[in-house]
Amino acid sequence: MTVEINIEVFGEKIISRRLLRLGERAIDAAPAFEAIALMFYDSEKKQFASEGVWASGGWVPDKQATLNEKIRGGYSTLTLQRTGAMMHSLTEPDAPFSKKRVGPDFVEVMSTVPYGKYHQKGTTKMAMRKPVELNQATKTAMVKILQGWVLGGVAGGEEVVVGKI
Repeated sequence: MTVEINIEVFGEKIISRRLLRLGERAIDAAPAFEAIALMFYDSEKKQFASEGVWASGGWVPDKQATLNEKIRGGYSTLTLQRTGAMMHSLTEPDAPFSKKRVGPDFVEVMSTVPYGKYHQKGTTKMAMRKPVELNQATKTAMVKILQGWVLGGVAGGEEVVVGKI
């Protein structure tokens, strides 16, 4: 049986790995996928707290006119955090606009804010500021969680339990 881990953000592949030589535990890897979702939220918290430095090298700062508009409106002046809706949807599973689904062979974590794709990809009028970006260490750790679960129910030497990585 072959198991794949794929993470796609607005049509852009972030991770695509095929895990070979897997056994019966691959039939229901939901506990590992729960742990991967938690790791995703943690990574996104670091991405937003660092204004993209964590995994994207830093987001292009807002133009002065945008900052002035945010100040006049009483909004946060942090990049990509005008209202906080997108940030919360990518960092908190129970936030409005946040959607998480876990099954025996998949995990989906997403934000349903309609403007997220414009920030992720950029436009002719707006700089690309990837709110979702995973650094290589996080990608590797996610794959290892799944491998550990399938090969024996462990990740990092500990049993994979929801809420524990």
